Order: sequence, then structure tokens, then C-alpha cells
Amino acid sequence: MAEKKSADSSSLQDNSKKKKLNLTGLQKVWIAGALLFLGINLVLMCIFGLNTLLFTGNDHFLLREIVIAPPQGYMFSYWNNENYRDKRIAKICEDLQLIPGKTNLFSLDPGELRKIMTGKNPEIRNIEIRKNYPDQLVFSIQESSPYLNIGGGKCLDDQYRVVSMGRFKDLSLPLFLDPSEPRLKKVQPGDEYRTKTAEFALELTRHLQENFPRIRPVRIEHVEKDHTMKCLMEYEDHVFRVELPYPVKMDDLYKNKLPQLQDRLRTLHRKQEYSAVILLIYKDPVVKYKLPEKTTPDKKNKLMKVSTP
Repeated sequence: MAEKKSADSSSLQDNSKKKKLNLTGLQKVWIAGALLFLGINLVLMCIFGLNTLLFTGNDHFLLREIVIAPPQGYMFSYWNNENYRDKRIAKICEDLQLIPGKTNLFSLDPGELRKIMTGKNPEIRNIEIRKNYPDQLVFSIQESSPYLNIGGGKCLDDQYRVVSMGRFKDLSLPLFLDPSEPRLKKVQPGDEYRTKTAEFALELTRHLQENFPRIRPVRIEHVEKDHTMKCLMEYEDHVFRVELPYPVKMDDLYKNKLPQLQDRLRTLHRKQEYSAVILLIYKDPVVKYKLPEKTTPDKKNKLMKVSTP
């Protein structure tokens, strides 16, 4: 009888253990997920350790060369001009705190580098940065082109943003003046400056570059009281004075005024009449010549120069 009770007790204990180990499906999923999570973390820790050992701390992945590769089909600009290669690379290293031979290439984040470059160089419109292992960092930079020198060491690009003139000082940009707009002198690099007169000057410069490349604007000044743009235009290495109406319909400017300007410049250059002023403020262009000067005595019998009436 005692043996039977002992057997029953043992059977009850076994059944109790079985019930305890009989997990539900949801419990099994949770356990499997936890094991998977631990396994993934172990793998990531191993990868991180290998990364630190094999890449981040590896002298074979030190940055040794910065390469500037112009975007396909992109024309001249400061960043993509071979004449400024050393200056551009020095500027990149300064902005991004890169030290060739010491900075680890694997540890650099291209996205963060892009933010820094565009923040410190407002003329950059688009930039791609990629790592070329084992030791190169490649920059592909597209920037807005500078068009107008607005004085004070600043220029205006084709997006109407103000950019420092320093890196573009070797370019022959036309000087744009607008005495009626005091804000022009106060803008700083990174600001946007877009007025009707600035739009006109920029469009005039761009149109001449694309359609009349032999005519180069040297100076464009808005004279509000006369409703004109007084310009200095270089043609065949000689500078001529030109007055354009402002405001003016752009179609009239493109189809009539500028072709007339080229025709008059060609004629004046052939005749070597470089002191003439070309007035395009009328329906038909007028060429005005500087009047000769003569001398006449004043009341004190001193000679003074006066212009003939």
C-alpha cells in the first residue's frame, strides 16, 4: 500500500513538472525573440570590435588624397578649375578639419561633411562626397556661377545670393552699382539680394555672354533720375560708354537694343572712334561724340578749359 502511494506521489510530481514546462505559443515566440535579440547584439558587438580593429584604427585606411572631380557636363567654376587646385584642397581641409596622413577615412560621415561644406560655402549648390578606399576622398561640386561684382569684396551669383569676392577676384566680373538702393552696401555673404535692377543687370550680363561674347560689360550703373543704365562695355580690347533704357521690355532688349549695340560697336571700332557714347535710350540708336575743348581767358586773364556749347 505504501509503495502504491509513493508511486502515485511520484506520478503527480512528474505531471506537475510537465505542466510547468508546457509553454504557450506566445511564450515560445517571446523567448525566441529574446534569444534572437541577444544573438544580433553579440554579432553587432563582434562587428564593431572588428571594425575598430580592422578599419577605424587601421593605418591602411588613413586619408592620403583629396580628389575634386567636376560633375559631368559642368562648365568652369572656382571649385572645378585646375588653377586653384591647391587652394581648393586647403579650403576643404580647413572647413572639414581633415589632416591627410592622420584622419581615418573609414570614420568620416559623408552626410555630415556635406552639411559643413554647404554651410561654410554658400555658393555651393550641390555637392557629392564619396570614399574611394583605401585612402581617397572624392568631391564632386556644383556651384552657382558669379555674375556681378557688387563692391565691398562681394559678388552676386546666378541664384541672387551674395558670395565673397575673394575666391573670384581673378575673374573679370562687371561692377554693378545702384545708388538708389542703400541695402546693396549692407548685404553680407550668404544673404539673398534680388531687386528689379539686379535682375536686369544679371540678365544683361548673362545674355551678352551667351549671345554676344565679344561684348563684355565692365560696369553697370542704375541712374534712377534718368531712367537709364549707364554702362561701360568692352569690345575688342576697347571700352565704350553705353546708355540703356530702364525699365525696358526684355524682348525689345534682346531683339533690338543689343543687336544695335553690336552693330554700333563694330562700326566705331573700325573707325577707331573710341570716345563715342552709344545712346540706346531712343527708338533708334544715337552715337554721341565728346565735344572738343577750347580755352578762353577768364576775368583774371587766366586760361581755363571750357566745353564748347
